[in-house]
Amino acid sequence: MISVKNFIVCDDIREERRNKTSLMGIYGDRVNISTKLGDTNAVSLPLSFFISLSCTELPKNSLNFVAEFTYSKPVAKAEGDILFHNRGVTNLALSRIPFSFTNGGLLNVSLKIFESGKEVLSHSESIKINISRMGIDAEIPN
Repeated sequence: MISVKNFIVCDDIREERRNKTSLMGIYGDRVNISTKLGDTNAVSLPLSFFISLSCTELPKNSLNFVAEFTYSKPVAKAEGDILFHNRGVTNLALSRIPFSFTNGGLLNVSLKIFESGKEVLSHSESIKINISRMGIDAEIPN
């Protein structure tokens, strides 16, 4: 049985020396974006997703995944192969997927894992996107 242990949204994922992973700009349950008052242009923001998986029994066949992202409509898709280590854990690092937001709403992520074409996991998460329009002279926080 495969399960999702962690689902982290951040700005970037970096592979460090000695097999370490660094997550930059970790978000909680929401992403806050600030723009200037009157700016109605879409805000481009690449987001990264770090997903930790574990399994109680190592798969006998090859695994692959499909992650679909919707923001009132399908906006991105990622797919690839999965390899579990002997200890039954692995991490998916989906880095810097480009998004364009025009107003607040929910970014929905659907993750499906398949073993030899058969679905063995379906998991979904929602991230609230907030866009605030500030006064023209206001300082925009990072």
